[in-house]
Amino acid sequence: MSSASSSSGRSLLVALTVCALVAAPGIVLRIGGLHPAAPVAAAAFGCTILAAAFVLTWASEAAQMDVPRAFAVVVLSLIAVLPEYAVDVVFAWEAGKDPSKAPLAIANMTGANRLLVGLAWPLVWFLHVRRNRLPKLRTPRELALETTVLVASGVIVTAMGLTGQLSVLHGCILAGIFGFYAFIAIRSEAEEPHAVGPAAALMAMDTGVRRIAVLGLLCLAAYAIYLVAHPFAEALVETGESFGVSKFVLVQWVAPLASEAPEVVVAVLLVQAGRSAESIAVLISSKVNQFTLLVGCLPFAYSLSSGGHPLPLNSHQVAEVAVTGAQTLFAAATVANRTFGPKGALTLFGLFLAQLGATEVLQMTAGAKPTDPEALAGWLHTQDARETWGRWGFFALYLTLATGLILKQWGQIRHQLVIARERVANAFRFGAAPK
Repeated sequence: MSSASSSSGRSLLVALTVCALVAAPGIVLRIGGLHPAAPVAAAAFGCTILAAAFVLTWASEAAQMDVPRAFAVVVLSLIAVLPEYAVDVVFAWEAGKDPSKAPLAIANMTGANRLLVGLAWPLVWFLHVRRNRLPKLRTPRELALETTVLVASGVIVTAMGLTGQLSVLHGCILAGIFGFYAFIAIRSEAEEPHAVGPAAALMAMDTGVRRIAVLGLLCLAAYAIYLVAHPFAEALVETGESFGVSKFVLVQWVAPLASEAPEVVVAVLLVQAGRSAESIAVLISSKVNQFTLLVGCLPFAYSLSSGGHPLPLNSHQVAEVAVTGAQTLFAAATVANRTFGPKGALTLFGLFLAQLGATEVLQMTAGAKPTDPEALAGWLHTQDARETWGRWGFFALYLTLATGLILKQWGQIRHQLVIARERVANAFRFGAAPK
């Protein structure tokens, strides 16, 4: 064995050992039936999900050696956000038994989507500029399809949210959009896989050993996530209550930080390896995944749990879905001309921070919380109305910016639509599958 192969093997062993150590406390708590304080349980289960997600990502990348790369990319996109699916579907399922928990499912979904676009996309741009000293990041030509799907999903999800519910029919539509996108991706031509880190070490193994290792890692990591997803969600809610933090806020911003971390780390590694275009492509593909299939899973889980009812949305949740949809439209517009530059990246980041800041300002200016039950009910209603109108303000701002950007770049966008149409047409030319 060469020294390079030996070093690669040791690095893989170290990475897997670290993940095992990080995941172990949560697994021990779950299997042992132990019930520590909610913050401790949330931290332990969250670490298990995070470590398992890293392993899933590495194994999925290595699987590109044995299946068509386009198919592996779709699978990787699904697996990289499996922790997000696990947590969000649990909240939707619990909401079916207790409708008061419905806001948690919406909070987690909207928070994950907004974090991905408002934090992760700008981060990749910043690292690209820092490494390459180039102010703009050029996206791959084939991402015209993903951009088009993002625009369509942004409009469709926003329209669905305005109905005040998410039904199984809505879920079927969104799942169909993702299925269509996945089919096109599978039929598209792809380059040879180029992995970094532990995934590259897995790829360097002999064929038989690699296949066994990849399958084993996929199964172990997926089982670990399945094992702790439910108690993680419950521990998060209990933690918020013990610290006096709003359950909605905690589930919307804290939980997605852990569940989104694996795909963000993969994107960062790609940038550092000089593959910025692939890095932003990973995040854009993940956004397509999360705003179609993930959103579509929620009404299915709620319906199965509640006995066939649609997932209800109150005025606060309708505004949350609307502002997330408008952010999606603006994000798609920022990369519609195949360039992700400083204006788009800084605007996405700035508006993301502004939303967080606006929530804090509204809470600070709300005045002291009354103790009288009747006065408290009125205070909470007023505060909720203020926050809801604040979200509609951001919805209008995102929508205005997206419309202006689309009109300004219409000539380039038309060219991107032609590219997307060509990719779809090529996928439907049944014959030999693309190599």
